Amino acid sequence: MHRRGLAVLFSASLVALAVWVGGAAAATSLPLTARLIKTGEFAGYTASKPNRLATAKAWVGANLSVPLKQREAQTARLKREGFKGGLAEFLNGPQGPHSAVSTVMQLGSNSSARSELAGEFAMWSQIGNRFTKLSVKAVPGAVGWTTGNSTNVQETLLFADGPFLYQLSFSSYRAVAKATYSLFIEAAMKLYTRVHGH
Repeated sequence: MHRRGLAVLFSASLVALAVWVGGAAAATSLPLTARLIKTGEFAGYTASKPNRLATAKAWVGANLSVPLKQREAQTARLKREGFKGGLAEFLNGPQGPHSAVSTVMQLGSNSSARSELAGEFAMWSQIGNRFTKLSVKAVPGAVGWTTGNSTNVQETLLFADGPFLYQLSFSSYRAVAKATYSLFIEAAMKLYTRVHGH
């Protein structure tokens, strides 16, 4: 085969490969609603209908435990990071309704999602009551922490994957939190496996 023929064949192969890769990427893309914990993934918890939050201001305003000064800073940060929308889903569990939450937000880029992960960790380390950092090796790139008081505890885990930032957290009586924690990590691993790369 002549060089020109080889060049045409090679170019055609590249085009076919690009079409195949593009089609595969489109086929595996997940909507935001598929990026939350599903009933059965976090043992003992059932999911409720998620709330859609379309703006950075709405996202930050939905969390009343964040002080006003931090809300303003987080809203500005999310706007800089290209916030595109998010979902917040309450989970009902052994400790009662809305005793856990699964959230996902879409940002402007992969680096923006990682930046927001670092920003939220820094924010909660300043305002969280009895804040303790957790080592979460089971989920690549995840950060976790515990906040609470002598009676109640809240465990939180964040991880970024692509331009998405995910959060899973639960509240419990401190006496039973340890038993729930392993189920919590298992749920986070299931979520990560399902959404990673999609």
